[in-house]
Amino acid sequence: MADAVQVVGTSKAEYSIWRVIMASSVGTMIEWYDFYIFGSLAAILGPKFYPPGNDTFAYIAYLATFAVGFLVRPFGALFFGRIGDLVGRKYAFLVTLSKDPSVTVIVEVPLKRIGLSVSFETNSLPSL
Repeated sequence: MADAVQVVGTSKAEYSIWRVIMASSVGTMIEWYDFYIFGSLAAILGPKFYPPGNDTFAYIAYLATFAVGFLVRPFGALFFGRIGDLVGRKYAFLVTLSKDPSVTVIVEVPLKRIGLSVSFETNSLPSL
């Protein structure tokens, strides 16, 4: 009777787990690279988005914006985790990768085309 039992191979399961590990590693690497670039450019971009003359305030405000990104991460995980469960993790991964460049194209390119730049000096929003 023991000879009749077919042993299921584990090569497919091992391949699948390594594929999951690789995909999650790539996603985490891209996310942390984005945070690294954002944090590294704090000293350069801070004065462009906040009032001139007080570089300390600009730096702290820029890093506070950086901190908001970390605080919002769990909400993004809940939202895109649910999308991944319903539609598929590959689709959710591709949506999260394509949202940043698409927002740049939708918001920044038209503003630059009509001569408006998103910085403190040339604020495109009307003063309140």
